[in-house]
Formats: sequence, C-alpha cells, structure tokens
Amino acid sequence: MSGRGTRTVSGRRLAALVRDRCADADLAHDVDVVGQVLPFKVSGHVIDHLVDWKSAPDDPLYRLLFPHRDMIDPAHFRAVERALGDPAELRAAVAAVRRDLNPHPGEQLTMNIPRLDEGGEGGAVEGVQHKYAQTALVFPRHGQTCHSYCSYCFRWAQFVGDPGLRIADDGPRRVTDYLRHHPEVSDVLFTGGDPLVMRTDLLEPYVDALLRPGLEHITTVRIGTKALSFHPARLVSDPDAAPLLRLLDRIVRAGRHVAVMVHVSHPRELEPDLTRLAVAALRATGAELRSQAPVVRHVNDDPGVWRTPGAPNSPSASTRTTCSSSGTPGRGATSACRSSARTRSTGTRRRSSRGSGAPRAVLSCRRPRAR
Repeated sequence: MSGRGTRTVSGRRLAALVRDRCADADLAHDVDVVGQVLPFKVSGHVIDHLVDWKSAPDDPLYRLLFPHRDMIDPAHFRAVERALGDPAELRAAVAAVRRDLNPHPGEQLTMNIPRLDEGGEGGAVEGVQHKYAQTALVFPRHGQTCHSYCSYCFRWAQFVGDPGLRIADDGPRRVTDYLRHHPEVSDVLFTGGDPLVMRTDLLEPYVDALLRPGLEHITTVRIGTKALSFHPARLVSDPDAAPLLRLLDRIVRAGRHVAVMVHVSHPRELEPDLTRLAVAALRATGAELRSQAPVVRHVNDDPGVWRTPGAPNSPSASTRTTCSSSGTPGRGATSACRSSARTRSTGTRRRSSRGSGAPRAVLSCRRPRAR
C-alpha cells in the first residue's frame, strides 16, 4: 500500500477513539458491536481534518464514516452484543449476521464474472465484472481495501477477510486477454476497494497492458477512489505521489480519456488545503474529476448542502468536478447530483433481495437509542 506510514484506526480501536473524542461510553459501545459485523476504519486525515467531534454523532462526516447501531437489525445487534465476551460465540454470531446481510446481492460472484471465451473453456476471468456492454470493472488484487470505509458501501464483503467473498484479479494478463476478445468494451474502471491504496509500481502494469497494441478500443480509463477525500497526501506529499501523477499524465498523452471518480459525499471533504492541492495536481495531469454519491439521511439529503460554495455541484465550485448519474457501479445507489429526489437511503442496512442487480443505499443515520 502506498503511504504505509499513514495512520489508520480500525477494529476495536474505533470504539476507543469514539470514547476518547466524544466522551460517550454508549456511543462507543454501539461502535464496538456493529464494528464486529461490518468493517470500518478511518484515516488520520479523517480523524484530524474532517470529523467535527464536538457535533458527533450528528456530524455528517461522523455519520458517513462510523458504525451506528441501526445499521443492523436489533435482534442481530443483541446477538452480537451478548457474544462480546466469548470469542467463539462472537465468531458464530458475526458469521450468522453477515450471511443474513447478503454480502453479494444480485449473485455477483457468479453472474457477473465473465469467462475468457464464450464456450466457457477458458475459465472465469477472476477480478473482472462485465455488467455493462461498454464497461469492464477490474478489481486489482492489491487495491481491495480503502483508506477509510463509507457506511453506505455495499462492497463491505471485500474487507472482512473471507477469501470466498472477495473479488480480486490475479494480475493484468488475463484481464487484457479478455479485453482483446471484447472490442465492444470502451471503458475500463479500476475499482475495489480503492486502487489508489496501491503503490504506483503495482498499478502501472495494468496501465501498460491497456496501452499496448490491440486494445485501442479502450478509450477511457476510470479510477474509483476516495483518496482525494480520505488521504489527499497520496496525491501531493506522499513519496509515491509524483510517480502516480506521471502515470496519469502518460495515459492522457497516449490519447486515452482519464476519469477519476472521486465520490465526494459532502462538500466538507473538499475544504482542507491539502485536498485543494490534490485537486489541482490531478487536474494538471489532464484527468477529469467526476463525483457521485448516494443521498444519505443526515449526511447530504438537504439540498442546501449541495449549494454550499465549493461543493461538487455548486455553480461557484472551483474544483471543476462534475456529477454523474450513471456513475460507478458499486459505489452508491443514487446520484446526489441529479434526480436526487427519486431515491433515498431508507435508514437501515438491509438484506437485498437475491436476483436484484441494484443493491440499495445502506446507511442508518438515527441517533443511537438510549440503552
């Protein structure tokens, strides 16, 4: 991972962080219980520059990035809570809850994984999803984690340490072999996880492969990342920042369109000075920044949030990020920028119906109930 010295807090340390910053034992307890089931971690940048601890748990960035008790069914919460003192019982309780949450809705592990040839003799192309004719999603093996985890993310199964639930490729060769046989694919989206947790020397072979003769039909390279929001040093002061920016510049110079999907969920993510420097650095490569986010209660469901000067969709925004309703599969169920009244996240992380190709937005934002 790039920036190995980056400070992150995860697991049971999250509860200790909340107890220390909020002086609220009940809130920390809720974080501890839900954090056993759903993976969460936060970067040092989030802790020091994004969360308004005096307003937690009502602060929108806290809501976005920390567990809440209503994210799981009350019966599940109680089962995990009872098991906290017994490691074996806790493992069993957590496994049962995760199964009920339907970690891969829409049969993603089977229906959307392509095969190298139409007859199926070439075997599955692991770490690729070809959901849409013109777009192939690529899950680089070393990019299947994030700097921080958003509470609406339905890719949580990538991060729980179960190889049977994880989507990841085995390198660029098999990916590009597949793409050579599918000239209808014009867009390759690197996703995860977050590809920009990878060192540039691990990401570069994928780019080199896409730029070789025979893949001229790949005209757009998209990278889904929250590095701009959660670890902007990756693009400015990290020792690997300059190689990454040179790599993006090289893709642009090769005549490909580069779109960095920054997934800004709240305008405060763009306020730190370091983040503004990161925006400028990305734009200087010739890459285009695009942002989308689900509409999430208590985070960004007030239209006034998006009218904030400097917000991604604000007329006065200097970052020139653009909002897209088509967006990145797997990174949110609803655009916060267009037709946002059409769909809202309803409150609780629920079991998605099997067979549905459209996972739901998944955040509960009610203040924890008194216990």
